[in-house]
Amino acid sequence: MVTSAVFSQVKNSTSVLTKTEKTVNTYDNEPQKESERSELKLVFSDRSDNNIYEEPYGARVKNKANILAPMYVIDEDKNYYEVVVADKKLIGKPKGTLAVLRSKKNHFSNTKEVQYLGWIKKDNVIEYSRAMQNQTNLKYVKYFVASNTLDNLFTSSKNVKKSTLLLKNDPNLESVAKKNIKLNDFVYVYKINKTTNSAFVSNFDDVMTKDTTNLKYGWVPLQYLNPIEDNVVVKLNPTDTLQFSSGKINFLANELYKNTFFVNENQTSDPVKFGNMTKISLPVNVWNHDKNKITNLKGDDISIKTIEQIALQSKSINFYYVFENNNSTKQYLKKTLSALQNLKLTTNSELYANYTFTYSFIAKGKSKSYYLIKSQSFSKWFDLIEKSIKTPDEITKENVLPNNNTGISQFLNQDTNFENNFFILTGLEGSINSVLPDSFSILAKNNAKLLFILFKNENSADNQDFILQSKMYLSEASNANKRNIQNYYVDPKLVTKNDEFTYNGDVDNDYIYNAPLKSNFNGGIIFPKLNGELTPETINKAIDSVISKTIKTNNALLKSLTQYKNEFSFLRSVPSGTIKSLVQNYPRKDSIGTEIPKNYKSETFVINAQDTLNSILENKVNILLTEGEIKQLIENYRELISKEYTNVNIDKVEILSFRDRCKMFAKNIRKTEYIRSRNSLADLLYYKTRIFVNSAELHEIRIKDIRKFKKKPDEFRTIFTNLNAKVEVLEKMQRNNTFEVFDDESQTKYYYISKKLLL
Repeated sequence: MVTSAVFSQVKNSTSVLTKTEKTVNTYDNEPQKESERSELKLVFSDRSDNNIYEEPYGARVKNKANILAPMYVIDEDKNYYEVVVADKKLIGKPKGTLAVLRSKKNHFSNTKEVQYLGWIKKDNVIEYSRAMQNQTNLKYVKYFVASNTLDNLFTSSKNVKKSTLLLKNDPNLESVAKKNIKLNDFVYVYKINKTTNSAFVSNFDDVMTKDTTNLKYGWVPLQYLNPIEDNVVVKLNPTDTLQFSSGKINFLANELYKNTFFVNENQTSDPVKFGNMTKISLPVNVWNHDKNKITNLKGDDISIKTIEQIALQSKSINFYYVFENNNSTKQYLKKTLSALQNLKLTTNSELYANYTFTYSFIAKGKSKSYYLIKSQSFSKWFDLIEKSIKTPDEITKENVLPNNNTGISQFLNQDTNFENNFFILTGLEGSINSVLPDSFSILAKNNAKLLFILFKNENSADNQDFILQSKMYLSEASNANKRNIQNYYVDPKLVTKNDEFTYNGDVDNDYIYNAPLKSNFNGGIIFPKLNGELTPETINKAIDSVISKTIKTNNALLKSLTQYKNEFSFLRSVPSGTIKSLVQNYPRKDSIGTEIPKNYKSETFVINAQDTLNSILENKVNILLTEGEIKQLIENYRELISKEYTNVNIDKVEILSFRDRCKMFAKNIRKTEYIRSRNSLADLLYYKTRIFVNSAELHEIRIKDIRKFKKKPDEFRTIFTNLNAKVEVLEKMQRNNTFEVFDDESQTKYYYISKKLLL
């Protein structure tokens, strides 16, 4: 916005200057790849209250411009631009007798409506509407927001407020803007002021975006900007040790933010290799949270590591199917096989894409019992259960339970475990309950879920005693769980007074605990109507219900723990080992204050280094992309890897069509890159996606070789069937949003795309 606009100084002959030399905001002053083209010279005010003068030597202030106010340049002096308010609607053929001599491309159609401003310093404008672009890969350069100097870390209260880096309205960093940028987020740079050591940044790569609501912009210290020249990262396991050939940097991966570091090398079509010296950026955690704790309902401590353990282990679901295996139960067990078979559909559901499953069973016989413990193979599990019931002679010795010991305690951890251990006990009589432990506390410590499946409901004392006994055991398990969760719950509102069932008696008697609304325990009991027969559908629904309610219970607990952790745990944090070491070796530590303000629990400090990386790390390479970038990647893949090429009856017409398409892409790419018909399909795919290519076949096939597949359509189809399968995996993951997020708290989410998922 501008003030005191004047209209009379713009004439019919006045035109907007055009720029044809450098039209791209290139990173690190690289030569522009894009061909020169003519465009109107549009500039933006780089600060608030930006002085605009009456003449080009800055004597008298005529107007003031707000930050990012757009202006057309109509004339220039050595150090000044003469500017008017930019309004695209006013560009056109001027009126008057000499209008025929004026171009409609850079003149004003109605000069009376043009707001004349005056002369503004060239140093006080932003020359480009788009951010700095890396000319090697033609991507806008992202900058990771974190301090990279200890001085800035010690004095961070000047620029950081809690989890955010303050945006300023001027390069001198004096006036604070209304919006800010989150630490550990990514921004784009438009202008660098080396005099004030600051940069103009935005969360968008184009300040002329239509999404003005979410647009953030302003000035920040350069010491908080870490260029990520490409999207390559290495994601380690928390227990990995990061070692470098120089020996100067050597620490555990969990000292890095998200166990991740950035590889600051530009990609090529070849897969990322670590053989030579590599530039890297290491986002080191400023704070060590190992001593962080929150208080549980008993008044004892819950460590942050325990919360992390709960979050990690709760993603595992272990099924234990325990059943009476004798002639009396055989007819019932055979009918339950269809319900067990449907369990495969449940575990394959998109709802559980982020969970791992194991399968165990105990077929309890009078003299011989069979078992399988924590197999990841559903088919093996189901096959052995079926053999136990129908053809037990086919079962090998390794699946015969030693000493016929069927107690489930032997398969449980003595220490606390947060994996979901789901026990399904099935039988006709009370002998099945003998597998349960004497004390239910071990079940509670192992986060057990208990579902009883009883095949009969007869008006006999023995059968009714069995039903009552099973209900009693279920109640004991519920009470033991209630006592155990006091160690891990911090919000009393989440603990129910009594665990209540939801009853469904439409077909069978179906009692499932109503967790997490009115129960903290998950499980239940199902049995037929009096003198009826239990249906597989009831079994299937009961199992599905316990699984879904278990996950809801876990999520409610984790949400509560996370909220309390974020609110209270940071108080006990101490500087991480790496930060302590850096401070200890800091030359000026005795002359300045080295206490680090506690701004943000996940604050990071970036170490920029160059070293030779271990080739083992090549398998841990990922690409960090936004949701929009993932969509664009898949679309670019699909332009080359069409599903049509997997058809059994593919012929030479489609193959030649593919060749023509590749030639068209190559022609477009030649506007900025050197690509010829002897280049490989991998090169072509790289230039379309700007992401390396794994496929050996795509590296081997040259563009000019495509025509040879006219006589080898089956070979062509085989190659593209394999490539299509990989693209379909990406498409499914995109639909289900199953990519792991880099930072849950960031405004724009970035996701890890593993190297093995890429073509």
